[in-house]
Amino acid sequence: SDNGGPVADGFNLVCGDGSWNQATGATNFPLRGSKGTLYEGGVRVPGIVHYPRKIKASSTFDGPFHVSDWFPTLLSAAGVPDVAERSSFPLDGVNQWRALTTSNAEAFEDRIILLNTDRFQLGGAVVQGRYKYYFGGQLDPGIWQFPPEVAAARGWKQDDTLEGDPIWCPSGCMVDLKKDPREIYPFTPSATDRPELVSRLEEVRAVYNEFVEEAAFPLFVQVLLNPQMEKAQTEKAHAVAEAHGGVWTPYM
Repeated sequence: SDNGGPVADGFNLVCGDGSWNQATGATNFPLRGSKGTLYEGGVRVPGIVHYPRKIKASSTFDGPFHVSDWFPTLLSAAGVPDVAERSSFPLDGVNQWRALTTSNAEAFEDRIILLNTDRFQLGGAVVQGRYKYYFGGQLDPGIWQFPPEVAAARGWKQDDTLEGDPIWCPSGCMVDLKKDPREIYPFTPSATDRPELVSRLEEVRAVYNEFVEEAAFPLFVQVLLNPQMEKAQTEKAHAVAEAHGGVWTPYM
């Protein structure tokens, strides 16, 4: 999937005859959440790179890597010059080719990656290094859905799930992904116990607020949240299609 597998419908992975129903969804166990959430189960996905001449077999890379990084990274791998400086063509992502070939996961450790903003009070999050920061509205509770083989090993007749308390951080909170990759213990640092994390949270919040101001919320989400806009956009779409033979396509 592009950002985590969908959870099973009704969380039931067992057919009437007792066999596993493989068509009802997916599991991101042991990560929390699923497709459409900001939890690690919804935003973290595995990746495989096969390049025997440059990348050592069985090597791993656990650094921050955004999907937009692939384009400049592959350009660099193909020998395109000026990718690092990006002076001739600005790109959204960063070139991680050297980091991949050397397994240097710390190359962009301080980089802040935006996962989503809280512009419509749906919750926002960013990641920087080992820490994940949540801001704003109450997120979906987020479940830990066990895969069939785990459930079967424990003697369960049908899939079981664990549901945690929704992460709700109006003033911001953090998760240490190194110590708590399952996101069970979000916390708000105190000036008494962890003053360095208080400062870090404030610095990240300032950057996040800039993201919120600059972000253009996807039109389809605006339409879903605004019935009047949905009606206007539907009428506009039909009008455009009628002007082009009843076809919705890029018009050149």
